[in-house]
Amino acid sequence: MNKLLLILLLSGLTACTSMRLAGTDALAAAQLAHVNSDYRIRAGAPVSVYLRSVDGQALHFWQHAADVEAGAHRLLVDCSVPASQKLSRHELNVTLEAGVHYNLRADANPQQGCTRITLEESN
Repeated sequence: MNKLLLILLLSGLTACTSMRLAGTDALAAAQLAHVNSDYRIRAGAPVSVYLRSVDGQALHFWQHAADVEAGAHRLLVDCSVPASQKLSRHELNVTLEAGVHYNLRADANPQQGCTRITLEESN
């Protein structure tokens, strides 16, 4: 039982990290845009939106967000609707502003799955 508790604790600690794109380590948070998606473990959620990659750089399974330089970026996003067992992949070409936090959102229904993914500011 203690081993299971340790695994769950470690999973919880690593589940909330962000990826920083190469070349952004020296930049302050105010100089970066933050793109946030859902956590990978979402038991019972009707819709889940996962950020898969930014500009071709894949996120690790424990990462749910990315900090990137302002400017144009290509986001690869997966959307899951468990009620319909539908999983879809979407590509978004976006222009991001420094210092802004963004959330990925889905337009979805059980019959069609995800019909559209949008990026909303969340400051």
